[in-house]
Amino acid sequence: MSGYGQSLKNDNNFMRKYFFIFLILLGCSAKSYKVAVIRIKGSDTMLILTQRLADEYMNLNPGVSIYVEGSGTANGIKSMIKGEVDICTASRLLKSDEAKLLADYYGTLGMYFLLAKDALSIYLNPANPVKNLTRGQLKKIYTCEIKNWKELGGNNEQILAINRAPNSGTYLYFQEHVLEGEQYCANTESAATTEAVIEAVEKNRNAIGYGGIGYGEDVYHA
Repeated sequence: MSGYGQSLKNDNNFMRKYFFIFLILLGCSAKSYKVAVIRIKGSDTMLILTQRLADEYMNLNPGVSIYVEGSGTANGIKSMIKGEVDICTASRLLKSDEAKLLADYYGTLGMYFLLAKDALSIYLNPANPVKNLTRGQLKKIYTCEIKNWKELGGNNEQILAINRAPNSGTYLYFQEHVLEGEQYCANTESAATTEAVIEAVEKNRNAIGYGGIGYGEDVYHA
């Protein structure tokens, strides 16, 4: 990776994220798994990891086909509630209303497992002279109190804040832990996936984004 800043790197309570999988077991017999299709949907941040795990599982179990889709934690949970998928990957726990809908549909909350731990990273264009940001500065950027890089010791240029879509668990995590529950300002630009966030930051030296630390080899990680 291009490099790592220090202001947020050691803030473990802020950086640490947890990845979960939720699944429902509906009394299938061993015979039904000789040829099986497993549908997985959920966290975009977990997509690469989930695909690799699915590939390895299919290599060990040739009679099983696994279809993996991203689209965000919230969409994955909605699809599970509707019975459209077998497993949901999530970068957060269920909300109370989601848990109720799941229990109403299946008669059970099913099971969940902690699959992995991740760290949230702030993405900057390598050409941006700003390399370190505090959590307070990030909050002001994403609530539009700070709009120009000059206010942070950078160039006299407008800040382009790239945001995740509201269906993303990372979006909610950032809102809770960085914005402290406040609303994002309307001037942020939404990106559907982590890759889209990184692409926007790579193309614009005044852009800033956030996402999993395992993504973005060509951006600067503050």
